[in-house]
Amino acid sequence: MGVQTNRISSSVNVPGSSTLQKVTQPILHEDISGVDN
Repeated sequence: MGVQTNRISSSVNVPGSSTLQKVTQPILHEDISGVDN
């Protein structure tokens, strides 16, 4: 059962994390450039 839940959450996490990366990467980029400036 634990393995099943792990597989489900990990398969759900793949598209979710890629979407989060698309959203957070530009924000982090702006934050980093803002700090550098």
